[in-house]
Amino acid sequence: MMKQYRQTSLIYRALFVGQLLFALVVFWMVTSKAAALAENYRSYTFDRLPMMVALIGIAGAMLMNKLRSSQGAAIEDVPQILQHYHTTVMLRSAILEGCNLIVLTLALINGNLFFMLYFGIGMAAFLYFRPTVENLAKDYGLTPQQEAALKQKVNQ
Repeated sequence: MMKQYRQTSLIYRALFVGQLLFALVVFWMVTSKAAALAENYRSYTFDRLPMMVALIGIAGAMLMNKLRSSQGAAIEDVPQILQHYHTTVMLRSAILEGCNLIVLTLALINGNLFFMLYFGIGMAAFLYFRPTVENLAKDYGLTPQQEAALKQKVNQ
């Protein structure tokens, strides 16, 4: 049971670090001389697209979280709740990571570091949805006894 929670947390951290590494590569490429070569091909048609992608990703993750949490609140068995929560975390993370990577790709294509601001907003949302026992208890309406038991098992 706790192995699954730890796997969820590990996968989340790996997705987080992967996004940061890709952002560093994009930042380096945009600020390097290679980006100067792409300046001739810069398109201003994508100027609002990163903002829309980031907002759609955040709204999608919030909606997914709300729908999945309401479904999960009806589950009584703690191992089944953990399985449901694992799937919820993976879906939320995939939505946010996909949108963040699209924003980074647009920053790279356009050579525009301002787009990194929208990536930062997406990463803030990614951090907001990090998997914790407290978030699990709040979202799934666990009893204080269930929450305490989960915390104890996670901290072992």
